[in-house]
Amino acid sequence: DIFGNLTEVRQGMYALTGEKRLAARSFETNEAVKTFAMQQFLHETYALQWGGIPDSLYQKEIHFRQQIINLETNFFMVRRRPNADSLIAANDQQLFALRDQYGIFLAALEKEYPEYFRLKYKQPVIRLRDVQHEALRAGQCLLDLYIKNDKVFALLIRPDTIVWIATPFDSTAQKALENLASESRQFAEYQKLPEKEYVQRLQSFADASYLAYQVLIEPLRPMLPEEVLLIPRNELSTVPFGALLTKKETDMGKPFRWHFLDQELVISQAFSAGLFQFQQNRPKTRKPAGSVLACAPFFEGNISDDLQLPVGDVAALTRSEVFKPLPGSGEEAQAIAQLLGGQALAGQQATKHNFLNKSPDYNILHIATHSAANDVLG
Repeated sequence: DIFGNLTEVRQGMYALTGEKRLAARSFETNEAVKTFAMQQFLHETYALQWGGIPDSLYQKEIHFRQQIINLETNFFMVRRRPNADSLIAANDQQLFALRDQYGIFLAALEKEYPEYFRLKYKQPVIRLRDVQHEALRAGQCLLDLYIKNDKVFALLIRPDTIVWIATPFDSTAQKALENLASESRQFAEYQKLPEKEYVQRLQSFADASYLAYQVLIEPLRPMLPEEVLLIPRNELSTVPFGALLTKKETDMGKPFRWHFLDQELVISQAFSAGLFQFQQNRPKTRKPAGSVLACAPFFEGNISDDLQLPVGDVAALTRSEVFKPLPGSGEEAQAIAQLLGGQALAGQQATKHNFLNKSPDYNILHIATHSAANDVLG
């Protein structure tokens, strides 16, 4: 693709010249391409939630946009008709008039509902220098990873420096990523396997995990501070970075002693730097009532219907065979609430209704509950 090739060219020039503006331009281009649609959706959502616009004006805005889309689409529908020239001219005239009316409407909207207009239409441009000096603190970094044309492009952004490197990515590394993705999804099933197959599968996972670490993280490991915000692009977005092994492991009998990356670093992950920054700066509905809301819905074995699991045999099996009571979860929720100055909901109090009603009042949500992922329950 064009942007991938452009990244490769810019990185090559950066390697020769050390010009940081090349890294900045590449980062900003990738951010714009990756987050445009998502940013549009989020900005519209927040604008509706906090902009204070009446529903009648919002519907009018949608109607304008739909009419413009219809006329733009109509251009391609009429151009092959016998009288195409006159039809196109009439269509263009209507489109010009409608866009003019829409412009007047938006100007009035900006004047009467400035917060709505700002949230929806004034999407910020993500600059590398802003991420470097405003989003990151001392001891933090952003690591942007991207694979293109048999290379891994790694852009490290710290408050004090920028480093951009390209390292080889061959078929062996690609196979390791595929094995890692496959094996990590089935890791929980390993103990059901015969011992010989269990050891083989575990070794396969360990080897793939270590090789992925060598290719993706190790080249920049000496420069990584304790806290790392990862922006993995494209196929790297599914890599379980915290489960990467920093050493080659041979003891398959004690995987709990393996050297995982998340034992060395505090790792978080975001779809893009722009969305990370947007979430940090999003409007607040009201002043938080406390720092944390801790919930324990399975405390004392009370499995509430308010959890709204799917009905049917699978849900019944899941409730009885998988989602057992968690006796210690109530004490866990209460201890966290006391420690951080928040509220605890346990057992019958920890319903879906109560959680949705109270959660907007807290900055941190802690849920002491079960977790399961499969193709039926999701």
